[in-house]
Amino acid sequence: MINHNPVFKQYYQLKISQGKGHRCAQGHCVRKLLKIIYHLLSTDQEFNHEPLR
Repeated sequence: MINHNPVFKQYYQLKISQGKGHRCAQGHCVRKLLKIIYHLLSTDQEFNHEPLR
């Protein structure tokens, strides 16, 4: 996910630059993805990568 999506890659790099470790930064990305998935399922929307930023 981090290697294939520029938004998540940028978020991962932000967390690394804040001094987080690799696993911790990955965890932040996973939580962000889970929030997006939950919102999409609860509002019955389709994925649109534009508003991710």
